[in-house]
Amino acid sequence: MIRIKVPPSFLPEIVYVVSVIFGEFLNIPYKIDISGQKDYEITLSNGNSLIIRDIFFSGCGQESSYLDKKNIPSPVGFLKNRFTPEENIPVIYGTKELTVSKKKVVCGIDIFASVFFMLTRWEEYVVEARDMHGRFPPGESLSVRHNFLHRPVVNEYIRMLRNLLVFLGMKEKVTEGKFRIFPTHDVDYLTYPFFLRRLIGDILKRRDFKKAAKRLTYMLSLKNPYLCFDFLMDVSERHNLKSRFYFTHRGKYKFDGNYTVNSRLLLDQVKKIKERGHITGYHPGYYTHNNPELFAAEKKALEKQLTVKFNEGRHHYLRFEIPFTWQTWEDSGMKVDSTLGYSHREGFRCGTGNEFPVFNILTRKKLNLRERPLIVMDTTLQVNRSLSREDSLTTIKSYRDISEKYGMPFTILVHNSSFDEVEWAGWKEIYEEIMH
Repeated sequence: MIRIKVPPSFLPEIVYVVSVIFGEFLNIPYKIDISGQKDYEITLSNGNSLIIRDIFFSGCGQESSYLDKKNIPSPVGFLKNRFTPEENIPVIYGTKELTVSKKKVVCGIDIFASVFFMLTRWEEYVVEARDMHGRFPPGESLSVRHNFLHRPVVNEYIRMLRNLLVFLGMKEKVTEGKFRIFPTHDVDYLTYPFFLRRLIGDILKRRDFKKAAKRLTYMLSLKNPYLCFDFLMDVSERHNLKSRFYFTHRGKYKFDGNYTVNSRLLLDQVKKIKERGHITGYHPGYYTHNNPELFAAEKKALEKQLTVKFNEGRHHYLRFEIPFTWQTWEDSGMKVDSTLGYSHREGFRCGTGNEFPVFNILTRKKLNLRERPLIVMDTTLQVNRSLSREDSLTTIKSYRDISEKYGMPFTILVHNSSFDEVEWAGWKEIYEEIMH
């Protein structure tokens, strides 16, 4: 068994991050010993040891005082050494120090603090900037400002750590994570909007007669392209996957969905999903992310009407407040949240695609709730970034490849409302291709 000596301060934070790295990602047995020394020391069964410098917590003074914007590092350096899995690796906390001998290695990168920073998202608590929907803007994040949002830095750190331990003679077998696609679908709308003004705009303003003809075909045939649940489940079943459909409770607010809990369309689709063995989840409404009572009331009403028990889901508009929203999910008995991706930027908001247990930075407690980070969303690519169909497909495939390389789940969000041939031409083909 690996023994890990840790400093005596900030124990809840350190015990949490050690448990995630060794218990979740590496999946190897370990024991924590509290010592009076400043740095972390990992000792293998053969007596060889790895010292990891405690650069961050040791400099924070009083416990919990790290929750300050001044403690977000700037600048971030990059380094390459014989143990890094990439050509360079961001150094969130630490130095480039690396001293290597057969029995002992000293690593200057503070792997524990760096992983803790990415997983807990405490920078989103201390940085006050918000966008028009009250969300933390990706441009304010360290990973965007220093150009590593596209990299699973948590997995890179842990791969480097594994390489160091193997070099020192670790006998324990590391259980690699398994690549798997999680196709998720936030169901905001069930009825297709037949707007005459859009048809007129296609003809007179945009001069797009092909789009006008397709829109007119939908209008005359009353075909509803949003009811594509069978298609989505067919694709998943061909690849031995489960589709996840997250349903919302229509509120009285501008940004909520266009169906009610007793909608016949809703009940019919949920019946199909149940019969085919796919998964229903909760898509909390626009104002629920900081309103536990509304969150619970909408959840209860939906569960009762649909006769389901929700265990997972994602917030509408990806609205989220660290750590309060996580605590709301925990208190309501939910098991998995999948909100943490950015609306306007694809990538690894948490530094990983792996599912992990979350940590409340204010109560200083590890929760039962788990986060399954969102990596790519359809509207991010086509609507918010105006990418072409070809560039959207290339982008999605690149993140799929990264996920496969590091043995991570790949969570993608494609709305059921993203398959009409007017605004979303070609996305059925994109979807089928990325599922291969």
